[in-house]
Amino acid sequence: RYNDVAVLENMHACLAFELMLGEQQHANFMADLKEADYATVRKTMISVILATDMKVHFDMVSQLQALAGKATNPEDEKSFDFVQRVLVYAADLSN
Repeated sequence: RYNDVAVLENMHACLAFELMLGEQQHANFMADLKEADYATVRKTMISVILATDMKVHFDMVSQLQALAGKATNPEDEKSFDFVQRVLVYAADLSN
């Protein structure tokens, strides 16, 4: 079902959307979003969930070390996405 890649993380992403879009409409906090906003939130949710896979740990740590001490532009989408993934990953590790 998940192509043997980040199986647990893919299952978590899948279940999150199944719960939100399922029979219990009160669970869908994205129901009133515009289509473009929904797509952005969905992409971000999936990205940060997949980033919790321990297989990407060392890659993420090296990318974070490379950023250490460098000024980053908060408007840079790539950097912003990376920081989001790192924050959720750190929260996942501390759990």
